Amino acid sequence: MITLNDHHSEVLHQYNVSLNRIVYEATKNDNAKSFLEMRKLLDTVIRYSDDFYKGVNEDSGISEWMFMYPNMTYYAIEGFLIAKRGMYEEGYIETLETELLNEATEVIGELSDILREFNEEMDEQLCGLNKKEE
Repeated sequence: MITLNDHHSEVLHQYNVSLNRIVYEATKNDNAKSFLEMRKLLDTVIRYSDDFYKGVNEDSGISEWMFMYPNMTYYAIEGFLIAKRGMYEEGYIETLETELLNEATEVIGELSDILREFNEEMDEQLCGLNKKEE
């Protein structure tokens, strides 16, 4: 998975651990195929995000790319969980949905901070280049 820096990588790694746990909990009474199919979908989202990044112009698409993965995975897993309602006792899937929402909200906040820091670093580098030209 392409990331801006080590902090970005760590945040997404922890998010993926949480996503895997939520998907596992939603499929623990199913056969392993259900979990593996959802993992395959999440891997496809990673490839899509990486491919998107490769075509991004740093000035216009970095912020869209930064939030693409958590947004796409949130909606994919939310849809998956909605389909699982009725297969477990009442409230179980809803609890997983709440956990998913909390995880996505937290990671988006962390990514916002990472993006802000990245943009500040880029601005500082550009200012340094402009001063050298003077």
